[in-house]
Amino acid sequence: MPILKKGWIILREMSLKDIKGQEIVIRYLKKILEKDSLPPTFIFSGTRGTGRLLTAKTFAKALNCLEEEFDSCDKCKNCIAIEQNVHPNVNIVKAAEGYLSIDDIRSISDFSFMPINGKYKINIIDNADTGTQEAFNSMLKYFEEPPERTVNILIAENVGMIPETVRSRAVELKFKPLRTEVVEEILRSKGLNGETVELLAHISKGSLERVEFYLKKNVLEGRKSFIKYFLEFLKDERPVAQVILQWKTFYMDSFDKESADFLLENISDIVQDILAVSCTKDTEHIINIDFLGYFADRFFTFPREKLESIFDILNEGKKALLTNTNPMYIMFNVLFKIREVIK
Repeated sequence: MPILKKGWIILREMSLKDIKGQEIVIRYLKKILEKDSLPPTFIFSGTRGTGRLLTAKTFAKALNCLEEEFDSCDKCKNCIAIEQNVHPNVNIVKAAEGYLSIDDIRSISDFSFMPINGKYKINIIDNADTGTQEAFNSMLKYFEEPPERTVNILIAENVGMIPETVRSRAVELKFKPLRTEVVEEILRSKGLNGETVELLAHISKGSLERVEFYLKKNVLEGRKSFIKYFLEFLKDERPVAQVILQWKTFYMDSFDKESADFLLENISDIVQDILAVSCTKDTEHIINIDFLGYFADRFFTFPREKLESIFDILNEGKKALLTNTNPMYIMFNVLFKIREVIK
């Protein structure tokens, strides 16, 4: 496996036609480029790692390209400057403190001027779903009447967190998780091959950001150990504390909200795989494909009612994470409840 640099798998320097796995979105964007009739505000929704920010920047290049009419060339001075985040027509707003504040949103109005070269000014608001109500309220008039030749692109995972007053004025483009074969193609183009490619394509669940995470040093090994510990826990062969400690080793010694959310998702995937093997006999959609034999050997007759109870516990945990400020408590609470089910 190659030594990875930060952002190794993230694709750069490409045109709209080269973006893989989001054909419906790209077809729509190319169509409105050809018509030269742009909505003032877009929402690029979907899970992280599906190409939302990449597409937003590439679309900004296409709107400002000096060579291509309905796409980007990646060679002209505008395309190069946008790729390097130094073009005056493109403003990328990111949350500084984990959420978008009033100052972050208001920086958009500070960027309000006519674009140079008669092209378009683009505001790309990353993680727009972390914006506070006050922040969006302060900019409501701007979203109602944006400046001429200005395009706003809001990138969000949870669209429901964006105020309805903004959503109703935007065109939402939904980014789907990348298909398994698309992820495999991208990985092979980066020099990976063999069983690792197939495994990553499944466990990444269509997100290149997850691929990046799993390719960090020792993470794949840590994942495998955690799954083994959790499966032994389901057989009442390991205590809760050992599962938590193994998760801590796997997830970079973190017990924050993001870690807890990822823990619940990983457990959900494992339980879903067991359900597929033991009840529906569907092995085609297994996520943790390297444990298929283990699932079949030890969980082929695992009671369905217990699996359904565990799903209910996990859903309760996910809801609690939205309001509870103690992720570690939620992690322990979920596992102790599961323990009661399997006893």
